[in-house]
Amino acid sequence: MDSGRELLRILLVEDNTEIEAVAVRYLAQRGLQVDTARGVEEALVRLSGTSYDAVVTDLDLSGSGSTDGLRIIAAAAVALPKPRILLWSGSISHSIDEQARRLGADDVLSKPGLAALAATLIWLLDPPHGV
Repeated sequence: MDSGRELLRILLVEDNTEIEAVAVRYLAQRGLQVDTARGVEEALVRLSGTSYDAVVTDLDLSGSGSTDGLRIIAAAAVALPKPRILLWSGSISHSIDEQARRLGADDVLSKPGLAALAATLIWLLDPPHGV
């Protein structure tokens, strides 16, 4: 990415505070501005009031095996002009991968994989790859 450009803004939706803190720090060190949300409702509020370059969401936002992240993907695909959306989860199946992509996810990545997450975001957000 061009270092003279404005910081790209990412929404990270993650319910685990430790993972959130590490991911925010890691992504910020790579030139990404990261806003956070801990659940569906907070993410929907952020998506309705802010334009993000990308959204990264966990799948299970309640710790009970939910698929709340799919709601975030669908909402981001509608709310943002040219969204880059990633599902980042520790529990991904072939079925979840297919659903996420059908709803608008650009990629589905396994946790923890911070290096892969950052590299994928940067690649998707750096023209001409993400165009």
